[in-house]
Order: sequence, then structure tokens, then C-alpha cells
Amino acid sequence: MKTPALSLILGCGLLLGACHNGEQQEVMRELVISKVPTANAIAASTWFMGCRPKGGYPFCKECQVTLHQRDEDEYIAEYIGYASLYEHQLTIGDEPLTYVVTSTFGATKFTGDAIAGVSPDSVLERAETWCEEKAGRHAEHVPLKTLY
Repeated sequence: MKTPALSLILGCGLLLGACHNGEQQEVMRELVISKVPTANAIAASTWFMGCRPKGGYPFCKECQVTLHQRDEDEYIAEYIGYASLYEHQLTIGDEPLTYVVTSTFGATKFTGDAIAGVSPDSVLERAETWCEEKAGRHAEHVPLKTLY
């Protein structure tokens, strides 16, 4: 049984060939967005920068932000924001569309703790600003898990 994404990709021909580019982009966009690790994050978002063919495969770029809270003890919470710029090589074939290789083109960590008066909002804002600068103005911001 083929998944809808696989059916669309196979129906479009191998690698971005016969279908309208918007349909292909949407299938690949959904795959990339679905892989952002939100389960342990208190907030998460991505800047999707699109996909393009390269060397016979589609490559998709994004910048992910996740915010985590680590409790040092019952009174002090530390907030950690991760921002990472990725390029994902996807595979198309008889199996569902998947990642083959993920390359990191930049990553940074932002921290702050509540005892120093640093709010989770400020840590998240710094991480998001980093991704906004890396992704550029044409990237699509997709909030996946909001802080409040």
C-alpha cells in the first residue's frame, strides 16, 4: 500500500519531473516539518527554505529552533534554545519518501536561567533571530509548538 506522499511522488515521475512544482514542494515540506523534534521541547518552530534538485536527488533546507527547560533543582529552571541550519537529502523510489543524509550548516545553543532573570521568551527569541538571519526573508516560518 502506498502512502499519499509516495503516490504523489511516484505519479510525478522520478525526481521532480512531471508534476507541478508546488505539489512536490508541499509533499517534501510536510516531510521536513514532520521531523522537527517537538516531543521534549517546550517550544519549537522551523523556517522552511524549500527544496531543489541536486545530483539526482531532492535537497530541502530548513532552520529548526527548539526550546527546552531543565530543572537544576526545584527552584531554578534553566532554558536552552537550540538553533540548527540543515540541508536534507531525500530519496524517492519504491519506498516512502525519507531522509538519506542530513547535513548541518550551522548550529548554536542559547541558554539562560530563571535565577538570573532570564525568561524562556528571551532565550527563544535569540534562537529564532539566529534562524531568521540564516534562513533569509523568503523562508516560511512554521510555528510547531508555542511557548504559551
